[in-house]
Amino acid sequence: MKRILTNFLAALMLLVMIPGTVAAVGEEPSDPPVAEGSQEVRTLPQNVERREARIVQYKERVTERLTEVESKRITKVCAAAQRKVVILADKTKTTTQARKDTYNNVGAKLDTIVEKLQSANVDTTDLEATIDEAKAQIVQLGQLLDGYLVMLDDLATIKCEDDPEGFKAALVLVRQQRQSIVAQAQSLREYVNVNIKTVLKDIRSQLADDQSAQ
Repeated sequence: MKRILTNFLAALMLLVMIPGTVAAVGEEPSDPPVAEGSQEVRTLPQNVERREARIVQYKERVTERLTEVESKRITKVCAAAQRKVVILADKTKTTTQARKDTYNNVGAKLDTIVEKLQSANVDTTDLEATIDEAKAQIVQLGQLLDGYLVMLDDLATIKCEDDPEGFKAALVLVRQQRQSIVAQAQSLREYVNVNIKTVLKDIRSQLADDQSAQ
């Protein structure tokens, strides 16, 4: 049984490695481009009042105010930028769900490891504590991803010609949120690939030692 567990752990140590994560949040929204045609901007389904309340919060968080020249420029070109944001938002929703599925699969694999070890009367205290921390980081990353999607929708649907200040604030915060996601994803990846891998390696070595002693 312990020989099987040793081989199982060796395989799982490779399976739980989390891949790169930058693609999960798509491209970074750019500043409003030069004005294009007058194609109508798609309105994404959401509660307008809640969106307007969030825009107020965005403007409170971004304290740097636009100059009159910057405000006029954004008013002229923001609709074209919003069409690109809609495309980015659609793409990001797909990649975000795929990335969440990956993280959930990692959690499921780790739970499987614990169950196998417990069935063989192996102490999993350290492993469970490490897994709990990884799951907490996964939840935090999921919340960042969800918030990013909301911000993208807000950026794409705000009446930017009437509120260039709100549009710019949303753009600034979208970029900041993306940076937070990349940093959190990298932290999670390193935690799983280093901390959990180390605990699994220790357990594998202990099982191998026990097997040799028999």
